[in-house]
Amino acid sequence: MAQFDVYKNPNPNGRTAAPYVVALQSDLLDQLPSRWVAPLKLSKTISHRVEGLMPEVEVEGKKFTVFMYESGAVPAQTLGSRISSLEDRRFELSRAIDILVSGI
Repeated sequence: MAQFDVYKNPNPNGRTAAPYVVALQSDLLDQLPSRWVAPLKLSKTISHRVEGLMPEVEVEGKKFTVFMYESGAVPAQTLGSRISSLEDRRFELSRAIDILVSGI
């Protein structure tokens, strides 16, 4: 599993609000049984965005907002097949992680 790969949300109860998750965890930690992910919610449903913390990305032709502050761990085996990659958004996603953790 590569960092910044996108998967269908493994939680069926949360899939309506956040159909996808993005893997945030470094590839160097693939041996761990869980993955740190953040949910992706349709941007058109978002009324308030925190600049830098909530980057907007595109998956399968639709715009989504990464809810970095709702990130958490899920069992790796629940993620299934990769849908796409946000590797080209590495800078924005890494910046959002920095903002979440350090505030800058």
